[in-house]
Amino acid sequence: MKIYGYTKKNANDLAEMSEVSFQGSSSQLVSIANFLLKYAEIMQKESHDFEHVHIKDECKDWDNSFPDIIVNKQ
Repeated sequence: MKIYGYTKKNANDLAEMSEVSFQGSSSQLVSIANFLLKYAEIMQKESHDFEHVHIKDECKDWDNSFPDIIVNKQ
C-alpha cells in the first residue's frame, strides 16, 4: 500500500507520504470510513474494471473545502 498527496502550496508535486493524519468530526471520519469500505468491496468484486474514485464525487455531504480522497487500484 502506498499513500500519495499534494500540498496546498504545490498542487502539482505528487509526493509519497510516510504518515497521514485525519482531523475531523466523528461524522466526517465515519463518512471517510464508509467510503473506503464501500470501494474496497467494489474493488474486490470488479477488480478488472475498477480504476479510481473520488470521495468528493461519491459523498453528497462532502464539503468542497475538504481535501479530496481518491482510492486507486494497486
